[in-house]
Amino acid sequence: MSQIDLILLVLLGVCFVLMALARSGAKRARARVDALEQMTRELRSGSARRAELEQDRRLVRLFLRELPLFMRELNGKKRVREIPSVMIDFVSRIFEPRGAVVLLRRTPARSNPEKEHQVIAAAAAGAALRPGTVLRPGCGILDRVLEAGRTFDRREFEKSQLEGDEEGDEQTDFRADLASPMWMDGEILGVIALSQPKENRGEAKYLLELIAQAGALALSNARAFNQIRSAADLDALTGILNKGAMSFLLEQAAERAAKDHSTLSIFLFDIDSFKNYNDVNGHLAGDELLRLLPRLVAENVRSDDVFGRYGGEEFLLILPERAPDEALLVAEKIRSLIEEQDFPFGKSQPLGAITVSGGVASLPDHAQDAEGLLRAADEALYRAKQIGRNRVLCAEDSRPKTFDGVSSVLPARDERDDLKQIRGIGPTFERALNDLGIFTYQQVADLNWQRMLMVATQLKTYPERIVRDGWMKQARELHADKYGRELPDQASAL
Repeated sequence: MSQIDLILLVLLGVCFVLMALARSGAKRARARVDALEQMTRELRSGSARRAELEQDRRLVRLFLRELPLFMRELNGKKRVREIPSVMIDFVSRIFEPRGAVVLLRRTPARSNPEKEHQVIAAAAAGAALRPGTVLRPGCGILDRVLEAGRTFDRREFEKSQLEGDEEGDEQTDFRADLASPMWMDGEILGVIALSQPKENRGEAKYLLELIAQAGALALSNARAFNQIRSAADLDALTGILNKGAMSFLLEQAAERAAKDHSTLSIFLFDIDSFKNYNDVNGHLAGDELLRLLPRLVAENVRSDDVFGRYGGEEFLLILPERAPDEALLVAEKIRSLIEEQDFPFGKSQPLGAITVSGGVASLPDHAQDAEGLLRAADEALYRAKQIGRNRVLCAEDSRPKTFDGVSSVLPARDERDDLKQIRGIGPTFERALNDLGIFTYQQVADLNWQRMLMVATQLKTYPERIVRDGWMKQARELHADKYGRELPDQASAL
């Protein structure tokens, strides 16, 4: 081997060594880069986690700071309908959601078994779902919470759909992103749901569960309290409030209406020919009717309404914040429901069914206090009995009206046939007007648009026809002839 070959061989070996060293260095450099990247990712993850933990800590600190006030407000409420609003206020402060709603299960009713599967919005904030909205099965995440009995957030719900579960169709524009059931004694009383809460991770889910359970406990306590408190106020036969309780509650409602300058109406009614029912079918059948009829009524009134027995076969319904026209519609609905119900032995009654007659009266239109209200409703009930039963009449306005200082009091009872003097009001229309408590031409002249709509509906015609036919104009002319003073033109406002 020549000297040149030896040198070349040495140089080749050196190249191999340098290449090996370079490869090893590259591997070490690459490992170092990977390690640095891993450390960077861990640092970023740690920072994000620390940020999440800090958000959770702030959320928990806010929750604990507000919790004593929340519990004090919650446990201070003795009415079921007041509790959902307290819950909504609290979750709005804690989670700052775009929308929030408390849904309560509806009480099942014999006349409407589907209520058992429905929930009603008891309180809401910033949500498209308005209080009083009834939801039936098919509400997505809310259905899932009611079925599974556990808290769901939007991610869990969508994941369960991917796993093969069917999606419920939303019935409203409210899209729940976090919802928790309100459990008590093995029963789900309702659901509290949030839409787009500011905090929806970490501890948020568990804090909402605590709020839901606190609300469930408060609802259960309020219901138990009301049951105990009302036990002495219940009528033993019918299971509804007795006369003493109704009198007390009516006094309170009248005082509250006077203080708030709001309206208050009542519907006083009794069962037509109840003595005949007892005589023909026996007192046991009569007692059963007295149990069945109020149950039907109680299932078809609002939760704010107060219903009770006022003596014998007489019943009273208190309607807070209802104007006379609204109360008359409620009363007519109840009368119709009772007439259409197939009660035992109903066909043997003189009218071929179980029917009721009643009177509607309102504050301040027909009286100034609870006693006057009852008297006005009782007089309207008596008139309903006189003109054929199975009807509801509104009390007459007890307040004297004045026009230009001249009193315009309703004519006496023996002059109430004067509707016949108005051209176009025949016997059929007269009976229909009497059913609405309209007996005099002055009452026709005083009709406003809202009352006119009710009259037109009862007559199965249009209000424009009544104006066009000049009923009110004739009534004013009749009044002018009789009292020497014209009434103002009410029709021009129609």
